[in-house]
Amino acid sequence: MKLACSGESLPEQNMHSYICADSELAGNENVFSALKRGIECILFYDAKAKTNVMNDYGFPKTYLIKGAPGCGKTTAIKSAVKHGREFSARIGKTIFVTNIGNKFKSEYYSKSAQELRKTFNAFFSGSQINIGIIEDIDTVFSRRNDLMNAEDSANLGEALNLLEGVETVNLGNYIVIATTNNSLDTALEQRLGECILEAKGPETLEHYEKILKINLNGTAKFVPDMRKAAYIAMQKKLSGRDVKNICKTLASEIICLDANPEIYSLSMAKQKQFLESGFAKISDERIMGIIEEYEKQKTFKNG
Repeated sequence: MKLACSGESLPEQNMHSYICADSELAGNENVFSALKRGIECILFYDAKAKTNVMNDYGFPKTYLIKGAPGCGKTTAIKSAVKHGREFSARIGKTIFVTNIGNKFKSEYYSKSAQELRKTFNAFFSGSQINIGIIEDIDTVFSRRNDLMNAEDSANLGEALNLLEGVETVNLGNYIVIATTNNSLDTALEQRLGECILEAKGPETLEHYEKILKINLNGTAKFVPDMRKAAYIAMQKKLSGRDVKNICKTLASEIICLDANPEIYSLSMAKQKQFLESGFAKISDERIMGIIEEYEKQKTFKNG
């Protein structure tokens, strides 16, 4: 049974602890919310009886997350899985996570499809609760065209049959999550489309400010005007990954390391005290310079 998946955000008080743990989640609360619900649904699964009460009501078993590179798709998945593991431990259950990537592919013809089937057969058996994750699925399964080789064709065909075919079994014990930033084979997208989500990443000033604060962590107080820095990032429409990378450069300039060998033998508390005594505030002009230099290098690499 396929249901529409709106991906609306949960109330802030229910999500706060998870959002704060992962900065790039800013702007992708809808993705986290939908995955969180899906994981909580499969936790109703009873492995002994091989039944799930939620099957009587229906819930999405496949999730396709679309979004530009660096928008935070992976972080949203990690946050949802983290929540699932913590919640499952509280109720005395275990979630198994399987990353389905190119590693199933073999140099021997037809063996790749067999390895993929082996992974899904473990899901079909109903012996445990599973989350199957296929990141950048467009790099794993090719789109059908005249130039497609026999092995890629076999792998795609096997994936289509396993996701929604005559032999497909889903007792309510697993969900499959895939991500992409490119178009997919039409049939593959349809089979993954029980719940299609858009990961937009940071869009508002508050999103960017949150990302900056969390990634700068202990050095955040040495940025004189965090809101101004967030505004610059927003105006340039930087991705969450871009801001995270820039924060590393900012932090490295704030931290002034004295070439004193004694610091390395101190306790962590003493090391922090020593380091923070030498931290230097970074000017708005320097922040702008770092952002512009990052953009220049990024353009050079992409060019």
